[in-house]
Amino acid sequence: MSSGVLLYCKSKVYIHPTNRTSENVPGFLIVYKKLSTDPDSNSIITWCREDAFQTSPSSRSNNKKNILSQLLEADLEFAAKYQPTSTSTKNSYPTIRIDTSQLLLCSDWQIFISSVYSIQFRVPSSWWFGSIVINSKAKNIDDNIPVLFFHDDVCPSTKRIQKKMMMENFDPFNKDQDLYWGGDDFKQFLTTICDLQSVNNASSDDASSDILSSKNNARGNNIYLVNPTLEDLRNFKSNIQNLDKKPASPTSKNKSTGVYDSLNKQKWTILGKIADYTAKLTTPSYVPNLLSSYSPVLEKFLNDKYVNNLLKSSPQLQQASDDFESARVYLAKWALNVKQEAEKYRNVYENLSNDMDNMVTDEEIHVALERSHPLTLAKWESMFDEQGRLNVTVHETKDFIFHGGCENNEVRRQVWLFLLGVYPWDSSKDEREQLLKSLESIYFSSYKNLWFGDQVPSDMTKEHWKDEVFKIDKDVKRNDRHLNIYKHNTETGKLVNSDDQEMDSEVDDSNWVIINPHLNTLKSILMSYNVYNPDLGYCQGMTDLLSPIYYILQDEVLSFWAFVNFMDRMERNFLTDQSGIKEQMLTLAELTQLMLPDLMKHLTECDSSNLFFCFRMILVWFKRDFQDEQIWKIWEIFWTDYYSSQFQLFFMLAILQKNSLPVINNLKSFDDILKYFNDLKDLDWEDLMVRAELLFIKFQKIVAFVDGQNSLISDAPANPNTTGTGTGAEANIPIEDKLTKLSLHDPKKEFIISDRLRTLLSKRIIIQREKKSF
Repeated sequence: MSSGVLLYCKSKVYIHPTNRTSENVPGFLIVYKKLSTDPDSNSIITWCREDAFQTSPSSRSNNKKNILSQLLEADLEFAAKYQPTSTSTKNSYPTIRIDTSQLLLCSDWQIFISSVYSIQFRVPSSWWFGSIVINSKAKNIDDNIPVLFFHDDVCPSTKRIQKKMMMENFDPFNKDQDLYWGGDDFKQFLTTICDLQSVNNASSDDASSDILSSKNNARGNNIYLVNPTLEDLRNFKSNIQNLDKKPASPTSKNKSTGVYDSLNKQKWTILGKIADYTAKLTTPSYVPNLLSSYSPVLEKFLNDKYVNNLLKSSPQLQQASDDFESARVYLAKWALNVKQEAEKYRNVYENLSNDMDNMVTDEEIHVALERSHPLTLAKWESMFDEQGRLNVTVHETKDFIFHGGCENNEVRRQVWLFLLGVYPWDSSKDEREQLLKSLESIYFSSYKNLWFGDQVPSDMTKEHWKDEVFKIDKDVKRNDRHLNIYKHNTETGKLVNSDDQEMDSEVDDSNWVIINPHLNTLKSILMSYNVYNPDLGYCQGMTDLLSPIYYILQDEVLSFWAFVNFMDRMERNFLTDQSGIKEQMLTLAELTQLMLPDLMKHLTECDSSNLFFCFRMILVWFKRDFQDEQIWKIWEIFWTDYYSSQFQLFFMLAILQKNSLPVINNLKSFDDILKYFNDLKDLDWEDLMVRAELLFIKFQKIVAFVDGQNSLISDAPANPNTTGTGTGAEANIPIEDKLTKLSLHDPKKEFIISDRLRTLLSKRIIIQREKKSF
């Protein structure tokens, strides 16, 4: 007997070998898992026909429970545990021990979850049973997997769930307004064991997305990718969109049929609602008044030339919009949205283009703009094998994070520990548990216990330690007090009475004592870090860096070590001689000169070429320039080092690029520029991140271009009249002009990309320590 665990079972799932109803074959859709120590083992989907169990050896054995009866009981047991999708977890489903050898004997086919590429869920209708189509990653396997039909009218578990939902007054319709059917709970179950991503989910709320979604649903294209890579999601979405752009047939005279059908359906839906209202209302003027209320909206949207051209492009569209005025509103909003999206893509491209605009391709722009696939908890868990070891490349994982971020704080709580180096990427679950115990022991024995209880660390004087504690206490008291866990200075961290509220308002009074447990934890971590790194000590701004980490992790030991590793790269921002931050400012200045020469020329004329106005943003990684959730997303992208360990400089460059025209056209002095950038509010971080990525790609290609040109120059015969990189007046020529001259006019003059700029191409974290003071 081979033992395993039955994870899911659904009875009365048929295959239809022929068109004859009498030849339909009933069976069980089963998901099970073998009990194995093999870390690569994973869940298996199989289908077993009912009559196979009736002739199997186990059914004749008096010493074994009939496996057919066991499956029938399991089907009902799973139905009893069924919960609405929003509350379902892996623990929502019972695990039942089963003889997997019998399943193997009775199954027609089997496929590992890891081998499934996609599953199409085709909802039932008045003419067809609901069905699923399983597509494998290996083409030869697809030939053996038939379409599976859910005969809900005879399935005991489905009937029980439908009855339960009706009795408990649950809405029997899902979010797509489809009646519950057997495929729904199979899909729900799959979300608990793998990452199931719909390719039909609209990533925005605009009307165009609604049209695309309605067309896909009308075709029954409820396709879900199983544990997809980011490349799968990008490619599949592109293919679906391209497919929907094609005419219905080569002979079709009207290429807007799909849009027309959607508008026509929308039109009758609205007309139906108006009819319901008019049946109840006695005032004849109600409907005309309702129609006239759309006039301001129409005036706003239909004055647009692009919208008018689209409305006139098809008689069918014009007819649909003329039948009911709100249909014109719907179409106008959709058309304007398409225009705005097109302009968004075009504007990003045009803003980045210069005489080397062909260096940024349309595909690179598309990848940078595509940020609709955040890393979900299901996807994150699917990236690990049975031993809790990453089963995909670190690059693929970081690609997800860089181009989509983490979906929520539950995911961040796990991901940040890897990004910040607390856990190695190649560690197993057991290794991480052992590492955590070790880190906890070291934290208390080597750092916290050295100062806890009013002790003074042995390598510090009493006065010095007292001064450090004072600075930490002062900054912690005013740290992110708007966040819920820091807001109330009570023993629980929660508001108890009005007196506590009054105490909260006295943040300017330095005499109050911290009793909020989370603020005290921040203070403990910073004091322990002071012991860990006494040469650096505490510097203003460190609280800004620690606060988000602790807010997400809410664990003292993990937060301490995450902060330690974060400070490895940030320490150079706080050096006494400011050499680290100065080096970054010089690098940013050179980068701006190369990428934005017109802006740099104007800043030089305004005595701002040192980019002093960027100092605060770089110092604490934009912590005070964005909302909290935005900062979490920005930082986790920076931490990936996906392109560069200094990607924050390209993000800063993106801010400069986006604001270059207002600065050049309106600001004429150092003070004006400083005030302008200090007062920047409501920055669009996603737009800036797209710009930063494209700017890096362009920079990378400029370096490659220059290196290629220089290699040609070095191979050419020496010319005694050539002066190398140029001096004197040549040094004042903008770099971009030099590149143009290099490529078009004087191919023998060599231009050198500085070592400082070349460090931007490296993913290696730059660590610069404070020198010991004697």
